[in-house]
Amino acid sequence: MPDTTGGVELVRVTDTRASTAHERAFPRVPATVPNVHGASGTVAPGSPAGDIMGAEALVTSGDEPPTGPPIPTAQPWAGWPAEWGTSWQTPQSWQSRVSTVFSCVRVNGQAIGTMTPILSRGRFPLTRGAEGWRSWVLNPQPELYSGWDEFAQQIDASLEMRGNAYIVPTSFFRDGYPRTFFVIDPDLVTPRLEDGVRRLYSRGRDITDEGVLHLRYLSVPGEAAGIGPLQGAATNLVGAAALDRYAANLATQGGIPWGVLESEQRLSPRQAYLARDEYVASRQSLAGAPAVLPYGMKLNTLTLSPKDMALLDLRVFDEQRISGAFGVHPSMVNLPAPEGLTYANRVDLRTEHYLLTLRPTANKIGTAFSSWALPGFVQLRLNASEYLQGTIRDRVETYLPLATAVDPATGRPIISGEELRELVGLPPGGPDLTASLDALEQMTSGTQ
Repeated sequence: MPDTTGGVELVRVTDTRASTAHERAFPRVPATVPNVHGASGTVAPGSPAGDIMGAEALVTSGDEPPTGPPIPTAQPWAGWPAEWGTSWQTPQSWQSRVSTVFSCVRVNGQAIGTMTPILSRGRFPLTRGAEGWRSWVLNPQPELYSGWDEFAQQIDASLEMRGNAYIVPTSFFRDGYPRTFFVIDPDLVTPRLEDGVRRLYSRGRDITDEGVLHLRYLSVPGEAAGIGPLQGAATNLVGAAALDRYAANLATQGGIPWGVLESEQRLSPRQAYLARDEYVASRQSLAGAPAVLPYGMKLNTLTLSPKDMALLDLRVFDEQRISGAFGVHPSMVNLPAPEGLTYANRVDLRTEHYLLTLRPTANKIGTAFSSWALPGFVQLRLNASEYLQGTIRDRVETYLPLATAVDPATGRPIISGEELRELVGLPPGGPDLTASLDALEQMTSGTQ
């Protein structure tokens, strides 16, 4: 509101971000009422356990880590094949899916897991111990995960398999931001739009105000739940699963016959089996002589190849469309590549995979965590340099000019030989990499 002080008109701005009355994604815990774990950095192995804040209904029992509650019966949604199971922790649901789905989720999830989380304020990364740095970038729930990479893989798997990922906080810092959290089974949560507000329900209980973070793979207006690749490729999934069962039955029920015995007479099933066995026995004792067919029979050989009989082309087509829905090139999951793929295209597949598939997911995760779990202007981003880096030789050729160029101010190379070894991922010591690239090629033969 306008104000006058000393004859100068000013604008009074009130910052309510730290106020308990201010509503963000969920009501923030007052800074004066910390949780029972104490201030940041005071919890160590062997410390007494406390109550889980904001996740009482989502913990199994007692002081055990929140590894997941009992699984209720989930209902299929639009686009999901009705004959499939919906709870992804049951063996039946995994057995009913084609292997391409698992392969695509594995490729994308492991790639997201390799991206190192970096906290930065503006353009400047935060080092460990700096103000605003958070310990969850190392492990958001040490009792449950081996590290951030496993946590990130579960987020990506939830997004791709269900279209939604839900992160539940289990403790908070003094400033009210989440300190530890884990990914809950997405089948346990039902999102709904109520009066234009997205609400989350678990076992009939509203958990929106408990600070649960909801990520959606693809968001469309008017829908509270996200849309995942499995819904987009539902028709191809049904076709691929049917052909998968057909091929398995074909292999387990005698394989593909090479010929058919036809009779002019009407034979009973017993007579047909006897005629077939007599023909097989006679062929084994003919020693090159022509066969004699009883009952007025004639032999017709089949011209269908095993490939045609198994409808392999149709199956490959469906699985290529499935991999396309997940944003994975078919060759990355051992499927035949589309026609017209050249060697130059194959070299660039990893970069294309990052730009079209991985970067949007990484940005979605970074943006959501920046507003949900980080104070002030601190932001989270996932560094993809390890996923995109080339071979050791490629990296040496990139950094070698810095090792051979001289800094005019100091008269020394911009980077030393040891710094060059560190940049390309080699252990300290050893031959000078600036001496010869040919020697490097021999030393790192077969190493990526």
